[in-house]
Amino acid sequence: MNKKIILYSVIALVVLIIFFAGYVAAWMQTNNFAIENYKKAEEMLKAGKYLDALNGYQIFDTKLQKYVTYVGFTQISTMFEGHPIFGIPSIVEKAKKEVMKLIVTMPTDDLEVYFQNTVRNKNPYILYVLAELIHRSSGDSSKVSMYENIFSLLGGKTNEIAKYYDTLHKEASE
Repeated sequence: MNKKIILYSVIALVVLIIFFAGYVAAWMQTNNFAIENYKKAEEMLKAGKYLDALNGYQIFDTKLQKYVTYVGFTQISTMFEGHPIFGIPSIVEKAKKEVMKLIVTMPTDDLEVYFQNTVRNKNPYILYVLAELIHRSSGDSSKVSMYENIFSLLGGKTNEIAKYYDTLHKEASE
């Protein structure tokens, strides 16, 4: 009887170790993917391609004979949500800061395109984008009204717009 208990304990321990090793390997692979893509997003930012830096892009790799997809700062900033067993890598926080800086500094036309491209997706920054667009549109009451309505539709309260705007600018300047 004792031999069976020991055998089952050893089997359970081996399974646990395999599971743990797989989780560590996946975490490390995701972290490396995030770092590589962060560098690509920085290249796009330096080239003035704000939307590619935020949302990612595809390029055709002639060696591989296929399209390669790179994710942007927005996707990198959400990669480890809900999986903080080993903590959130610093690259995720750096990506969050870059998103906030870009929302504040990018041209209004690009910010509007970013909004239009991501409003239907799960974008954790959409209320910040709207707060910025509302502020930038302050001379156009119809645009302000439209953005305020969308802000409300997406779960924000109209009285929170200033809070989102202030938080955005505070985080972007850090």
